Amino acid sequence: MFVYFRLPAFGVAAALLISGCGRGNPTPARKNDSPPTNDAAQPKPNKDDRANKDAKNAKADFAMTAAQWAEEWKKNSDPQALRTKYEGKIIELSGEVLRVGEDAFGEFGLIFLEAPKEYFEFIRCATKDLKPWVQLSQGSKVKIRGKILDLPPSPRPRGIAWMDAPFWRDQDLYPCEVLEAGPSSALVLSPPVLVSEFRNDAKTAAQKYQDKWAHLDGEIAEYQTTENGADLFLKGEGGKNFRCRLSNWAVKQLAKCEPGQKGKLYGILKSDGAVTPTVSLAEAVLTELK
Repeated sequence: MFVYFRLPAFGVAAALLISGCGRGNPTPARKNDSPPTNDAAQPKPNKDDRANKDAKNAKADFAMTAAQWAEEWKKNSDPQALRTKYEGKIIELSGEVLRVGEDAFGEFGLIFLEAPKEYFEFIRCATKDLKPWVQLSQGSKVKIRGKILDLPPSPRPRGIAWMDAPFWRDQDLYPCEVLEAGPSSALVLSPPVLVSEFRNDAKTAAQKYQDKWAHLDGEIAEYQTTENGADLFLKGEGGKNFRCRLSNWAVKQLAKCEPGQKGKLYGILKSDGAVTPTVSLAEAVLTELK
């Protein structure tokens, strides 16, 4: 939720919409718009006992920054020699979070560590924690331990800008555990407050919230499927509801969703850029249903 985060361009159009309080009429996403489900040919993280050893409590065999790790792989002309060197070893990386989200098939969480653009731009770390955005966000300082994959990398379906590269790469880590996590920069907001701010001064509110990652907590008014996923509306203020846009792979999260329930969502706030701008929560994932 760079879901090749199924991680993490980053923009999606946004809007505050007026909607009714009745339940939406959800229908399955169109077949052609759904994420590929035939992943039999795709290498999956090795889940045997050795690969799933508790990296958090194990002593690291190698410790370095994400930038140093990226440089190691980029400048070495013999990647197989590096695989031999690091395979089965505990790798400890420290750095800054570029993006955080979920795998499109719900198998793991994803943390993207920033790396120099001349190398890879990011290091992908797949975590056993399915919702790493609860404690991390873009800009968080983090220390992670994990292993390189036992299987070689292979191409992954494309179509989303931050997924547009081979999915598993030699330098990516799985499984991973977060050892240390700095403060999250994600905002914690309520839909009524956002609606009120945009009603009072839309331009100032758009400048304040544009491209900010945020957690929203509110009551679900309705939801409906769209060509690219689903729109879930949280009750706002004065009859206006707040739109949260979920991608195709996140639609499955709505299976147990009912109007009137309390919900927590995480995503990035995006303004539509209109003369009188409106905003929505894009790339949203459902964190919790109450």
